[in-house]
Amino acid sequence: MLDESEFASVQEIYQARAHEVKLARTSEGRSLTASDSAAIASSVAARYFELTGASGLDTQEILRHGLSRFGPPCPNCGKELRTPRARKCLECCSNNVG
Repeated sequence: MLDESEFASVQEIYQARAHEVKLARTSEGRSLTASDSAAIASSVAARYFELTGASGLDTQEILRHGLSRFGPPCPNCGKELRTPRARKCLECCSNNVG
């Protein structure tokens, strides 16, 4: 998981690279290509690796790793809650704990 400043830096890279690709496509009058998508993904993956040391994640997965999207730790087991409004994690709910 990325804290807010880390997540913001990943989003900034994603947005900047996507903007560069969009400008290139517009000036060249072409559609999005696989190499465009790969360029965006590699920039995001490189920043994520700098922050975490982890590699091999899909770009969309990386963009879902901001801590603010999740809730606090589960009061029963300590795992992160799925949403900020949740009261128990999925595992505790399925085991009827608490």
